[in-house]
Amino acid sequence: MHGGSGIDLNLLRTIRLQIAVARAAIIDADPVAKVLLLLIRDGRLNEAVADPDLQAFLSRIAPADPDGDLAAELYNGHLWTKDSSEQLRNLLAAAVAHFEARKPLDKMAALVRSAGPTIQINVIPSQRIAGRDYYEG
Repeated sequence: MHGGSGIDLNLLRTIRLQIAVARAAIIDADPVAKVLLLLIRDGRLNEAVADPDLQAFLSRIAPADPDGDLAAELYNGHLWTKDSSEQLRNLLAAAVAHFEARKPLDKMAALVRSAGPTIQINVIPSQRIAGRDYYEG
């Protein structure tokens, strides 16, 4: 994982999808997968793009894999780090930051933290702010 080129994320997702279709057609003998495999092979997939049954089939055999996508993105982002120990620490820190940023926000706790012990809100334009030499009015 040092130097070289990164992972083409769209190509990787396409490969994973093609693997799922091939597995369903060959191992599971799924008739929809067999038809889909033939359409892909013959370059006629456009004939079936709008078919809702096909979309449902693809969602079933190849569900979204956000962790796999994250792994590829992190790999690309840390490809140039030379020290393997530093690289692993950075990858872990990036994964932790990714999930920390997606944790549900406790809105009330966030507001309490940001408010501090006291807040002064001026509602009258002629109010004097204590400790300041500024007057409005």
